[in-house]
Amino acid sequence: ADPLHAALDDLTTGDDPRGSIIAAWRDLERASEVAGRSLAISRTPDDVTKMLADLSGDRDATEEFELIYLAARYADAPVTNASRERAITLLTRLQGRVSAGVGGDSQ
Repeated sequence: ADPLHAALDDLTTGDDPRGSIIAAWRDLERASEVAGRSLAISRTPDDVTKMLADLSGDRDATEEFELIYLAARYADAPVTNASRERAITLLTRLQGRVSAGVGGDSQ
């Protein structure tokens, strides 16, 4: 299955926004393999963000999604449905750009 679709599915299911956001990020990590862009085993969130920005041509959305992921993964603060909804909005935007073939060099 398409990792971007899988990420959206993960974001829209389940009762735990934190777990949904983290699962979606892992799907995005797998997107590099589908795109033929192998990331190093020691990849960082910035590596994933750059790859997705290159595919989508939308660095702003990918960087904001990374911040949501980092907060879900590492912060002690509760992760709300508002964060999940924002992640869904961003990922939908990115998916549309990738599907339309808008990507390219995002720098």
